[in-house]
Amino acid sequence: MAPGNIDSLPCSDPGSDQYLNTMNMKINIIKKILLIGAMTALSMSCSDKMPSRVIGPWEILYRQDPGLEIAQQAKEWKPAEIPVRLYLDYPPINGFQYVWLRSTFTINEDTSLFYGISMGRVFYTDRVFLNGHLIGENSPHDISILPIRRNYKIPHGILRKGKNEIYIHLGTFSNEVAGISSPVSLRQKKSFQAITLITDFIFIHLPFELVTISFLILFILIIFYLWNRKEWLYLYSSFAVLFYIIFVASLYFPYSDVSISVVKFIHHSAIQFFSLALILIIQSMYGVFIADINWRAIPPVLGAILIILISSIYFKEEPVITTYIGDSLGVANLAIMTPLYLYLIRRLDQIKPDRFRLHMMRIISLGGVSIAAIELVLSFTGSRLVLMLVTFCSPFFLLLFVLFFAREVMKKNLQLEAIYGNLKKTDAAANKNNINETTREKLDRIIQFIKDNYTSDLSREGLASAIDMNPNYMSSLFKTYTGSKINEYINNLRIEEAVRMLNDNDTKIIEIAYAVGFESLSTFNRVFKYIKGKTPTEYREELAASVR
Repeated sequence: MAPGNIDSLPCSDPGSDQYLNTMNMKINIIKKILLIGAMTALSMSCSDKMPSRVIGPWEILYRQDPGLEIAQQAKEWKPAEIPVRLYLDYPPINGFQYVWLRSTFTINEDTSLFYGISMGRVFYTDRVFLNGHLIGENSPHDISILPIRRNYKIPHGILRKGKNEIYIHLGTFSNEVAGISSPVSLRQKKSFQAITLITDFIFIHLPFELVTISFLILFILIIFYLWNRKEWLYLYSSFAVLFYIIFVASLYFPYSDVSISVVKFIHHSAIQFFSLALILIIQSMYGVFIADINWRAIPPVLGAILIILISSIYFKEEPVITTYIGDSLGVANLAIMTPLYLYLIRRLDQIKPDRFRLHMMRIISLGGVSIAAIELVLSFTGSRLVLMLVTFCSPFFLLLFVLFFAREVMKKNLQLEAIYGNLKKTDAAANKNNINETTREKLDRIIQFIKDNYTSDLSREGLASAIDMNPNYMSSLFKTYTGSKINEYINNLRIEEAVRMLNDNDTKIIEIAYAVGFESLSTFNRVFKYIKGKTPTEYREELAASVR
C-alpha cells in the first residue's frame, strides 16, 4: 500500500460468503477449460486418422496468372509434394502472390462414396478446381493470419469415375511462407462431417470460448482494481489479459480489413509485452517494487518493442524480415529475462518469505517462458502448429493468476480480520466494565493498537469498524486528539523505527523500508525526506560521519 493514502483505503472485508462464491465460480471455469483442452487434444490426435483417400502425386507451377485455362496450358510444371511449405521466389510486394498446384488421380469405385475434399491448414488463400469446376475458395477477404484447415464439399456430379484433375491456386502475402500442412484427401461423408466439426471447434468455437473467459477474468480484475486502487497487481494483470484478448482477436483480423503491419507487430511483440507484464506482476504479487531491477529490465524491453514496431512499418512489403527480427529479439528476451525472473522471485522471497507464493511464481514464470520458447522454435522451423500453443495454453496461466489473486486477497483479509478482531475484543471488554466509556478512552485504544500494528496494512475504515464508529467522525476526532491524521501518525511511527534500524549498517535500506511497512522504496524515501528533511541514505551517511 502507499502510506500517503492510507486514509482512503476501503474496508478490506467483503465477507467470506462472497469469497466462497468467487472461488466456486473460478473452479467451474477451470473445469470447463480442462474439458475444452481434453476435447482439443482428442480432436487433434484423431483428425488425421479418419478414413480418407490421399490425392497425389503433385506438380507445381510458379505463375501469378489467376486463370485456370492459362495454368492448364502451361508447360513449366515441376514435381512437388504435399504437405508443402514454400517461400515464393518473387520480388516482394505489398499484396498477395500466387502459385499453382495440380494433381491427376483415378477413381475406380463409386464416386458417390466421396463427399468432400480436406486440405489441412492452408497458408493462406486458395481456389480449388476439380475437373474444371470451382468447388471452394478463400480470398484475402476471407482469411486471417491464423491458417485454418480447408474442407470443401464436392458438388454432385463433379467427381467422375476414372481420371480426375484437381488444381489449387495458392496465395500468400508478399514473401511470406505459402503451403498446405497436410495431404489433400477425398473423404467420405461421415469422415468429412467429423473433420469439419473438429475444424470449427478448434479454430472458431474454442478461441471464442477462451476470449469469453478472458473477458470475464478481465472484468473481475477491473472490479478488484476499482475496489482497491492501491493494488497494482490487478492493474498489471488486466493489462496482460487485455493484450491476450487483442492477440487472439488479431489472429482473426481479415487481411482486407487491417494492415498486415499491425498484425505482425502484435504477434512479434507478444513475448516482449509478456515479459514486461510478468516482471511487474511478480513484484506486485509481493507488494514490493525494486527500482534498480526495473530500470535495468524495462527500458530494453520497451526498446525491443519499438524496434519491432519500426520494422513492421518499414518492411511492410517484406514481413518475413519482421518475423526474423521479432523472433531474434524474442530469443534474446528469453535468454536475458528468464534468469532475471528467477533472481527477482528469490530476492522478493527473502524480503517477504512465503513458500507457497515462491513455488507458484516459479511455476507461472517458467511455464510462460516455456510456452514462449516453444512458439519461437515452431516459428523458426515453420511448423503448422505455430500460434496454436500460445493461443490455447495462455488462459491456463491467466486462471492460475486469478486463483492466486483470490488466495492472496483471502489471506490478507483474514490477517486484517484477526488484527481488528483483537481491537474489537478490547473494546467489548471495556464496554462491559464501563458502559459510559468516553471517546478519549476509545482513541487511546486506537493509538495503542496502531503502535502495536503500524507495520500492517491498516485502514481508517477497518479501525473505525472495530470500535463501531463512523470513519469520518473517528478521523476528525483522531486529528483533534493527536494533531495528526491517521496516515501521518502511522508514517511517523514507521519512520522512527526506520531511524533506529538505520544505525545498523548491515541492513539494506530497501529491507528497512519493507520491514517498517512501506511497500515501495520510492514511497519510503519520499516520506522519510518529508519527515526528516533528508533521504535515508543521507541520514545514514551523517550517522557514519558522526561516529568517526
